[in-house]
Amino acid sequence: MTARSATSAIVGACAAVCVAVSACRPADAAKGGGDSAELRRREARGDLRFFMLQTIRDYAGERLAASAVAAPTHRRHAEYYLRLAEQGATGLAGPGQAHWLSRLSAERDNFRAALTWSTGVHGDPGTALGLAGSLARYWEMSGGLEEGERWLESALRVGAGQAPELLLPAYTGAGTVAWARGDHVRAAELHQQALDLARQTGNRAAEAFALNNLGVQ
Repeated sequence: MTARSATSAIVGACAAVCVAVSACRPADAAKGGGDSAELRRREARGDLRFFMLQTIRDYAGERLAASAVAAPTHRRHAEYYLRLAEQGATGLAGPGQAHWLSRLSAERDNFRAALTWSTGVHGDPGTALGLAGSLARYWEMSGGLEEGERWLESALRVGAGQAPELLLPAYTGAGTVAWARGDHVRAAELHQQALDLARQTGNRAAEAFALNNLGVQ
């Protein structure tokens, strides 16, 4: 990713997430090309990132939590990173695998924030299932199996009762991660759930994948 495309990605993320785009300082900083009192920029191999000092970040978080835009901001943030996770899941299965591994790794903190909100009391179970299911391949390929297992199990717990189409990818991903971690008993349970959901929804590809996994377990 070039510095110009990285800047465009940051501005695009701000426009998608910020309820009041005019208040989105990262976009201003990205366009301005320098640090601000609130933000610092770091660039490595063409990847441009912005960060705050922890004290400023904590204060900003408190102000957001007390504001009227907290809920819609968290939702828009989670939805934006759900779309990115879905794109990444497709990308990791194709020739751009190395690019997507790097791209998703750069966004780990944002994915964690989105998962924390979506699995929380005021979150969105459907978004949690989508995020966790879409990131399963990334966690498997990047060695983040323990973290992936925690998020997948959490998403399945809060997402109980959601539509089968939302549950299926999360059960499939959780089964794959459990198998990679060596928990073959739990993996078989999860893939059986995925098989039942695949048959319920008529998803033949997911059914074949579940049967294959159960066959080797």
